Amino acid sequence: MLLGEPMPLAMQAANAMFLGAALFSDVLLIRVCLSLAFVLLVLQCVISTSNGLFLADATAWAFLIGLFHWRASYTLIKEELAAGAQFQQPNDEALFCFLHRHTGIARTDMARLRAIGTWAEHRSGHLICETSDARSHLFVLVEGIVEIQWRNEARAGGEESKTILRSGDCFDLRVLNLCGVFIGFPNERFAASAQTPTSLFVLPLKDLSELLQEHEHFLGYLRTLALSQLARQAQFTFSTVPRHGHISRDSFGQLEDESWIRGARSRDFEPLSESEMESMRFSWKSTWHWVVQSLKPSVQPGCRHESNPLSGSLAQTSVRGGSREGLVELLANRGKHPAPPVTEDFDPLVVEFEPNPLQHDGSQEVQVGVPRS
Repeated sequence: MLLGEPMPLAMQAANAMFLGAALFSDVLLIRVCLSLAFVLLVLQCVISTSNGLFLADATAWAFLIGLFHWRASYTLIKEELAAGAQFQQPNDEALFCFLHRHTGIARTDMARLRAIGTWAEHRSGHLICETSDARSHLFVLVEGIVEIQWRNEARAGGEESKTILRSGDCFDLRVLNLCGVFIGFPNERFAASAQTPTSLFVLPLKDLSELLQEHEHFLGYLRTLALSQLARQAQFTFSTVPRHGHISRDSFGQLEDESWIRGARSRDFEPLSESEMESMRFSWKSTWHWVVQSLKPSVQPGCRHESNPLSGSLAQTSVRGGSREGLVELLANRGKHPAPPVTEDFDPLVVEFEPNPLQHDGSQEVQVGVPRS
């Protein structure tokens, strides 16, 4: 058996790039390594042609496969280069600061969100939206005070409740069921009115849903926003100051200024601090740290098995389909159980269930999907 000659230099370099694609876990580094590998393969085909040997099939395969990797690398590199660009409009930059502090959204993703949303200004006393608009839009209250009047569809007697929202609050939170986790808010009646001059950012449900389907990582942003909003409501309930009563906290846990109570913008809409901007700036140190952290040749088990809970999938489907029944009825109908009106007060954030009557053996059987009556 004879030992063959070493492969040409271009082939050796291509194999080194294939090795890099196997060692890195970051999608950008993987695609760049594969793109360079197929550039080297094409180069080797050109060299062979200059030596009088035309490798037609090798050249065709290298170009065909390389095109996919080159296009993907171009898209990812373009995204990275645009990551530090600030928004020209002050309101857009303020909205990015708020969402970045509460969800960690990147500027390029914020640009996608900005492309489907619009700014809306309302004078004091103006009706912002009613039930149909609330079910088909997500409103981010940037400045001002808004009064919400709502009625849960399971509440008997037609009684309505009122809630006051201020800068940093979102409504109707029912839309956030899009994130695939059941958070409730099954409102039969919903109306929002401006109590002071207000500024809002409005996201249409249809466009937001399409954005989530095209860019699945937006689900993470939306789930974080939902958690942030629920935590904000809890903090508002338990945080009080003398003479002013309840007051909310910003993203760093500090009480908002007293002017926030009168409709001023939340502190989270202010420009990012130097420490917050540092993680978004390019530096050779951060780049090296990113490369080192991406060296993960092994794959962790379980990384492919992710799914929404059943209740979350139902909530997501209900919101996307514009269901008028509400989530309580949707869950009850799926379990083929009626959903009678509830005559006692309850928290609309939570759908409660109670166990079935005692069985003959004295034990209790809990059946999911039976609303409390």
